[in-house]
Amino acid sequence: MHEIRTFLILAARRLSRPLGSELVLEHEGWPLPEPLRSASTFITFRDLGYDAHYWQGELPLEADLDDTYVRDFAWARLGPIGYAEVAHVLLPRYFTQEINIPGGPKGAPRFCNTWKHEQDIEGLSKDLTAASIEHRLIGDVLEIKRF
Repeated sequence: MHEIRTFLILAARRLSRPLGSELVLEHEGWPLPEPLRSASTFITFRDLGYDAHYWQGELPLEADLDDTYVRDFAWARLGPIGYAEVAHVLLPRYFTQEINIPGGPKGAPRFCNTWKHEQDIEGLSKDLTAASIEHRLIGDVLEIKRF
């Protein structure tokens, strides 16, 4: 099994919901959205050589992990991403989720709900160490780097 697939399976199991969430700003009368499960930033080797554009999105669910590629939309924006193509992944300990409702003056949002979430990257680091997957835990960031 490819180490990136194993990493994503462990991450899906450990980070399937935030460790903690806090509603930082709420406007009454507006329904709150489902909180994001997780947050990640990643890049493929192809993107490193083209424009060094990092992608952001929730981690894929375990059901979205095929034997050789990721099917999840947030990760597979331009089609399936093979595990061997993943070059660098960053997982923040904290991430925010803003929901902006249009309709304010001059295109500004009329309402804004802001969530602050926390991911259990320390727990994931222990899982990765047990699975012998090379990674770094640097302050508030877990990193998988394959170059």
